[in-house]
Parts: sequence; C-alpha cells; structure tokens
Amino acid sequence: MAYWGFLGFIKGYIGGFGQEVVPKILEIGVDKGQTFIPLYAHLLKTKERFQFTGVDIKTDETLKIILEMMNWDATEEQTVILVKNKSLDFLKRMEPLIESDDHFSVQGYWDLVLLDGDHNYYTVSRELEKLGKQLAKSGLIIIDDYDGRWAEKDEYFSEIDGYEKHLALLDTPEKTQGEKRGVKTAVDEFVENNPGWKLDKRVFPHHTPVVLYREEHVLLLEVPTVEDIPMVKETHKEEIAEAVSSQKLLLAFSGESTKEGRPPTAPGEEHEEK
Repeated sequence: MAYWGFLGFIKGYIGGFGQEVVPKILEIGVDKGQTFIPLYAHLLKTKERFQFTGVDIKTDETLKIILEMMNWDATEEQTVILVKNKSLDFLKRMEPLIESDDHFSVQGYWDLVLLDGDHNYYTVSRELEKLGKQLAKSGLIIIDDYDGRWAEKDEYFSEIDGYEKHLALLDTPEKTQGEKRGVKTAVDEFVENNPGWKLDKRVFPHHTPVVLYREEHVLLLEVPTVEDIPMVKETHKEEIAEAVSSQKLLLAFSGESTKEGRPPTAPGEEHEEK
C-alpha cells in the first residue's frame, strides 16, 4: 500500500496514544513496503511500545532486508511482524486469539487498519466482516481504492503477473466471483448493513482512500487549513464538549492539505487506554 501523501493523518492519529498504551496497527497489502517502512521508522522514533503487523500474499526480499536492519534499533516492546498469507486466513486465525481474551473480546484489538489487499468484492466484503468484529471501539480502517478503478470492478491477484508462485494461497474469480463487484460495492454494503459505522470521505478528498469508523466512539472534526488545527478547541467547543462527555476519540484534520498535495495532520486528544 502506498499512503505517502496521507502519512500525516496516520501519524497524527497514532500520536494521540499515550506511552502507556500499546497501539496495534495492521496493514493488509504491504507490497514493497512503501508505507510500512516509513511508518515503522516513525513508530520507532515516537513510541516506546507498539505492535505493527503487515500481511501480504508475497513478501518482498528487499523489504525483509530493510526490516531486519531496522530491527537492530527496536526494543522487545517495539514489535513488527510480517506475515506471508492471504488476509482472510490471517484474520480467521486471529479470531480465537481475540475472543479468548477478556479485554480484547470486548474492547476490540486493532487500533488502526490499512486495507489494500485483493481488490474484489468477495475479499473486501469478508475482510470487513471480520475486521468489524476485531477493530477497537475507537479504531479506524483506512480503505484504499474506494473510488479508484476497482470501485465497481474486481481485481484478483491470481490474474496478475508475478503471483504465479502463490496461486495455491489465492482466491480466483472462477471460485468466488458473483454478481457483485468491486471495493466500493463491498464497503457501501458493510456500512448499510452495520448501523453506527461511518464512511468518511472528507479526510482524503479527491483521492481514493476513505476512513471507516464507529460514530459512537470517534469524532472527526474538519477545519479549513492545517494552521487551524491548534485552534480547534476554541472553534469547536460544543462538538468537543459532547465528545468529551461521550468519551469519544477526537481527531481534527484539514482536508484542504490533501487537495494541495500536502499530507494532512490530525493531532487530537490523547486516546484513553482501552
């Protein structure tokens, strides 16, 4: 996944966690590490403890070498895991581990999910079904290519050059494709069938990613420019008071920064330990 222009928002969200909290981040669709490497570097600099997991059907050799060198600077509590598997198998494997834990079975596990795996309705609809149960209450899912070329068309890794060695792990259109197609179709259906979930396109206007979260637990406030973010407590007093009384996670962002090609930032209130 390549979120170069959007790392500011991602870093801002992660920055809201106090050092006593261990943020758990999942990236599905690591590719060559375009986002994984810079985000791991940021975590190493700013967080004493974290768990960062990447899942992809194939793992890039150069990426593994870079991560091995970066791990020299990591402590035992700064954990990075690269899993070679398809996302649905990985998420299924996580289910009993989460359900057997008294805390995570209630509060959820993943704080942030970057979703950019197989771009077809079959996969995305099932990923969201599982992630909806595994995401922390105040967690975010950032879904790439919602408005892209695979919005209402299917892409299968099994049909792409370079994945021939991994066909045994891959779903194929012959076995899984039905009448419904595309990333957007799967996401819209998930939101429609799960009241309380919000699909937010404001964070990345004119770009293909969208943000998915539970409105009961998260409040995203949009301000005109990045420079207005520090003033948000004064300009949005009523919304912030409501968020505080409801114990919502609060994030402020400027969508204009992505229109101009600059990374958005999102400093918010410190996330309470879950």
